[in-house]
Amino acid sequence: MSLKEIVDAILKEKKLTKGWLADKVKMKPDGFRLALAKHSIKFNELSRMAEALEVSPSIFFPVTLKSYDDKNLNNYVLAADENAHYIDDFNKNEISTIKFQNKKLKEEVLILKEQLHDKSKIIKLLEEKSK
Repeated sequence: MSLKEIVDAILKEKKLTKGWLADKVKMKPDGFRLALAKHSIKFNELSRMAEALEVSPSIFFPVTLKSYDDKNLNNYVLAADENAHYIDDFNKNEISTIKFQNKKLKEEVLILKEQLHDKSKIIKLLEEKSK
């Protein structure tokens, strides 16, 4: 879900307008709409927007990737925000797809590690034969 869609959903729920929010964020309405559409909103504006809407700024980032072990590239997991009720069915399907792709990539990594191990053994045997 895009930033614009998230903001639109919150505004609709709270029965507010983009013009009202643009004023609270201290932006001109056209510039505000453009910033939302292009995901080019500044941190300060995002903070003012969250404050005006009385929501956590994390609401604007419904899904993030977190690494729990930087040394191991296999341990990337999706962590849904506590405010994930703004994620629509499309994004839930997208998350499922990403999880499936993640699983397949982990399997590929294991296969490649096994191949690398086998190649190392072959190199070692060839080195011993050439001596």
